[in-house]
Amino acid sequence: MKMFKRFAAALLAGVMVLAMLTACGGNGDAVAKTDEQKMEDAYLVIANGMFGTDLQNNASLQTSAKNYLDANLENDGTLKEGKSFFAPLSTNPDKDGNISFVMIMVDNTGNPLGLTSEELAQFDDSDAVNAAIAQTRAQVKATMIQSGASEAQADAVLAAMKDAVKAIGVGSLKKTDKVYTAVAVSVAASVMGGGSGNTAQ
Repeated sequence: MKMFKRFAAALLAGVMVLAMLTACGGNGDAVAKTDEQKMEDAYLVIANGMFGTDLQNNASLQTSAKNYLDANLENDGTLKEGKSFFAPLSTNPDKDGNISFVMIMVDNTGNPLGLTSEELAQFDDSDAVNAAIAQTRAQVKATMIQSGASEAQADAVLAAMKDAVKAIGVGSLKKTDKVYTAVAVSVAASVMGGGSGNTAQ
């Protein structure tokens, strides 16, 4: 459970990267992409950066993430009554020994994070994205140390995340004028502890 909380914290810390970038201003994307594609590309880079991985957007997990957004968000982007920001996709290990979960990205007020087309334009600056990721990873490490971990222990946690994350799927949907995102992650059950079977709706 402690490791799961750290995975979730790393994903949510990625929202700090988004906040840094959308506060800076920037230019539009020269490549024709939908806002949903821009957000998926951006958060995949961020998730890889936070976990220290180099993974592609897994098609199956991407579909699960989009389906979870569609099932849990109202048309105005608010969370549906009785729904959750997080759910396990599977808690029994699959044939490769992995389990998966999905999480809707939220802002600093605890509401679903929605970005406009103008805000998404900031992700064109790859140098700024990478700098924001590095800064956020440093902040995550500092938070662990402030909570009582040694520097070596904090480094070990970050390294364990890299080894444990097996696949990432980022899915985005546009609701009114904003794009919302969920991230589905498959991780080694040996790190997360496994559990009883369950499927997210």
